[in-house]
Amino acid sequence: MTNLNESATIDIPCPKCQHKTTKSIGWLKANSQFTCECGVVVVLQHEELLEGLAEIDARIEALKQRFKWIQ
Repeated sequence: MTNLNESATIDIPCPKCQHKTTKSIGWLKANSQFTCECGVVVVLQHEELLEGLAEIDARIEALKQRFKWIQ
């Protein structure tokens, strides 16, 4: 994945308290769980997350190619 900014962030809600924890794309790629401030360990569906990020990356690349074609 090359198009996603590693420092871009995503808010992830806790399944118990709904508190949103902000994590960067780079952090999400490297980790599969975190502990919410309420104490719940939030386990990320890491494989699905990486697939979703790859899909976003591909769509960004396709959009870039369309803009090159228009110019």
